[in-house]
Amino acid sequence: MLFSVPTFDVVPVVATKLLTLVCTLAVISNDIQHVRGLQEVDPVASAAGIDLSNYHNYTALQSLFRQLSEDYPGLARLHSIGKSVQGRELYVLRISSGLDAIKEEANPVGDDQRYPLLDGKPMFKYVANMHGNEAVGRALVVFLAQYLLKQYGREERVTRLVNTTDLWLMPSLNPDGFEAATEGHCYMTAADGGSGRPNANGRDLNRNFPDQFHDGHDRESLLRGREPETLAAMKWIVSNPFVLSGNLHGGSVVASYPFDDSAHPSRWRSVYSAAPDDEMFRALATTYASNHETMKTGHVCHGDSFANGITNGAKW
Repeated sequence: MLFSVPTFDVVPVVATKLLTLVCTLAVISNDIQHVRGLQEVDPVASAAGIDLSNYHNYTALQSLFRQLSEDYPGLARLHSIGKSVQGRELYVLRISSGLDAIKEEANPVGDDQRYPLLDGKPMFKYVANMHGNEAVGRALVVFLAQYLLKQYGREERVTRLVNTTDLWLMPSLNPDGFEAATEGHCYMTAADGGSGRPNANGRDLNRNFPDQFHDGHDRESLLRGREPETLAAMKWIVSNPFVLSGNLHGGSVVASYPFDDSAHPSRWRSVYSAAPDDEMFRALATTYASNHETMKTGHVCHGDSFANGITNGAKW
């Protein structure tokens, strides 16, 4: 799991709010993360009327999110930030109180992906399933959307979060990859049985974003060779003032904090790459991991060895 915030000097009041938000998300994550491989029924989810028995494919996800936006018009609104290689919508569900009081385009076009702000509420986003065959994060985002909406007005912690935060939940940045994946096979390459990791063009989206140390900073360099999913995410991110983000991957249980890239000549060399707000990033990652039921141990998955359940992305 990766949390990232813009690299600016974080004033104490903002830092406190961010730490509170991260702590709340970690605790709620505990509530919905007793999925046990999506095979057993979780009592918390059952009480909220959420079915954890299967993954949602593209059609089921589309139907569910449309239904949620219709059932909760004041709390949820469905958007698409673009389309995949094969033409699937890149859906994102916006959740916050007061959405029925603003007018906004469902799918802004062009380079401007700005959405109306909600009375100064901080914008937070979860993006999952960047690797199409890493499906647990996708499922958790789908369950989280249902949990927040169904428990609003019933659970104080959820109600407070939805009332004070502008939440954007994207279950899949790689819907083509998910549709190509085979349940139970999460390997790195198709040769190992792990089809679906890249997008439909065979590109690893997690390696397709601009590298601040090795790519040029002019517009041409930033856009060159980017996949449609990557470009859609880039436009969405630079057009809106998100203050905190979580990028959900599979394979390890850890809070990985910036930077993921480094100035080392070898892009894949394991070196610590500190952001200007390194202390704040480590505090955010530590807050999340320490409030997470298992992440704080640092030894959840085979091969995991993360002190306090956190790691610098480039060092990892």
